[in-house]
Amino acid sequence: MAKTIPAAGAAGSAARVSLRRILLPPEHGAWGFVTLPALLGLLAAPTLAGACLGLSVLSGFLARHPLKLALADRHRGRRYPRTAVAERAAAVLGGLSAALLGAAALLSGLRFAAPLLLAFPALLVSVRQDFRNQGRSPLTEVSAPVALGAVASAVTLAAGWPWARSFALWAVLVAWSLPSVLYVRTRLRRQRGE
Repeated sequence: MAKTIPAAGAAGSAARVSLRRILLPPEHGAWGFVTLPALLGLLAAPTLAGACLGLSVLSGFLARHPLKLALADRHRGRRYPRTAVAERAAAVLGGLSAALLGAAALLSGLRFAAPLLLAFPALLVSVRQDFRNQGRSPLTEVSAPVALGAVASAVTLAAGWPWARSFALWAVLVAWSLPSVLYVRTRLRRQRGE
């Protein structure tokens, strides 16, 4: 049973909000693309800075869904019982993500930032498409894994790996993820008779 909390400002105590529905994004396939790069980087080069980077990415990923809910409610000009909870969850998770990124920088310097900066345009494309409710578009489904693969390079650079080896790890993840995305898209379209 999903944990619920009373909604702040709700009329009476009847209005309850499911934390699971607010915190956990509905995309099942995204979890692998979010966690695999950090885990691969940490298996190859375990450091506290790398763990902070991985947890920062995970926190940022978890902040995305409540932020989308809060922004959608605001766009509608409505405040539902979930709105305040979603706003708080997005703020806490976003703040945690920023704090963990700062901790990684304090522990290892900013050397890890290069792949993240290179991946930033792909991340922006993915986030923009996602917030326009086009998360299933080919552009989004290709740009997100490309951007997230940079985390493996960032984690290994934070551990002191050479640039070429770190970027090769990113290339391996992209070479794995792009065909996977295209294969799944093709299979789903075939199942729908397209």
